[in-house]
Amino acid sequence: MVDRPVIEWAIEEAMAAGALEMVLVIANGKELIQAHFERQPELEKVLEARGKKAELAAVRTRRTWPTSAMCSRRSHSAGPRGTLRGRCGG
Repeated sequence: MVDRPVIEWAIEEAMAAGALEMVLVIANGKELIQAHFERQPELEKVLEARGKKAELAAVRTRRTWPTSAMCSRRSHSAGPRGTLRGRCGG
């Protein structure tokens, strides 16, 4: 469990329970959460060149989740009604 963020485990559990859509609301300054779910062609090239097949498969698996995921970033701290924007896993 150390090699993966907890959010991945949570999404996989929700998918196993039948979730079809997810929205992750992230705060400003937490863009790495959103980046984690986006396509990373440079990382994929490096892993492939180094023969890291298991790691490459893990990175690609996040992109092929059947669940529709959306990351929304709050534009400011205005409680639960703050403006949301953005997408996960483009």
